[in-house]
Amino acid sequence: SVTRATFARWLVQTNNRIYRDRNAHQIRLASTSKPAFQDVSASHADFAYIQGLAEAGYLPSSLSGDNTQARFRPNDPLTRETLLLWKVPVDRQQILPTVTAERVKQLWGFKDANRITPLALSAISADRQNGDLSNIRRVFGSTLLFQPQKPVTQAEAAAALWFIGI
Repeated sequence: SVTRATFARWLVQTNNRIYRDRNAHQIRLASTSKPAFQDVSASHADFAYIQGLAEAGYLPSSLSGDNTQARFRPNDPLTRETLLLWKVPVDRQQILPTVTAERVKQLWGFKDANRITPLALSAISADRQNGDLSNIRRVFGSTLLFQPQKPVTQAEAAAALWFIGI
């Protein structure tokens, strides 16, 4: 599996390489500022990436008004729903609309849509708009079970990153 910190680093690095000639689409690395998460200090190896994503509003954190996200858990495995929660806003570069589990079930046909956290539902719904280039189709293929808490492998994380945008 891939850790949350590793995927945050890969996401920023890949985005910035794809948009190397388009400065306005790059995610800025954080230098030194008050950490957005209690468990990621400025001395953490991936602080600049994690903090940069949080400061840009791509990660739920106290900076984006989500005071329930005080910890980042950098060494925990990245889950399927977290991959989409972080990646789709980077793809779309906008705030995503709020949706229900029922709407996700209608769009994707996921039998386990009610097991997806409310925060991730919006990203999963918005991902559908990318058709065959959606992260879900590219990474997980045709599936009727999303399995939101299943850890993501390094290969799956890489597959999500080969395309950024809409």
